[in-house]
Amino acid sequence: MVTNSGAAFLMRYANYVRHECSLGVSGGFGMKRIMIIGGQGAGKTTLALRLGKITGLPVVHIDKSYHLPRWKVRPQAAALAELEGYANSERWIMDGDDFRSFGPRLKRAELIIYLHVSTLRRVARVIKRAVQSFDKPRVDLPDGCRGKVSFGGLKWAAYGYPMKIRPAMHKAMAQVDVPVFHLRSESDVEKLETKLAVRG
Repeated sequence: MVTNSGAAFLMRYANYVRHECSLGVSGGFGMKRIMIIGGQGAGKTTLALRLGKITGLPVVHIDKSYHLPRWKVRPQAAALAELEGYANSERWIMDGDDFRSFGPRLKRAELIIYLHVSTLRRVARVIKRAVQSFDKPRVDLPDGCRGKVSFGGLKWAAYGYPMKIRPAMHKAMAQVDVPVFHLRSESDVEKLETKLAVRG
């Protein structure tokens, strides 16, 4: 059970906390379907790409399914159908905080990696990323789309995710028996990568 003060709020979700995995145990390694979740700027894409290289699992970036070139919005039904198809495949690492596709991913996942990064740190990373990648392609962006600065994106990172999505994710995860690696620091991430690499 998680006992450190940084995760005290999780006590509301007893089942979720009960099924968290310690980084010191081997359970969860060798899984074929891994969800990586966390708010914007948490480091999901970076970790997904690293774990993809270590494990050989194909990486799926959730956000790429929702837009067409030049940021044209794709019909939601088509996007969700595509993501459900990915979720139903046998091997994947899927990263993203989109709650619309959370159910199908959660239903199929064998392991959840939850990047719990402070809001201030995430927002700082989002701003830095927006500046560095402005008008440039990124691996996690839809084909034909380039990085942009969005006030709406910053607002979502600072308010929308922690106030709306994170509580909903906790509640959903409390209903399933899926192991969760709850990573709160770069050190936690490095430990997980090292353990996966050793077992790879």
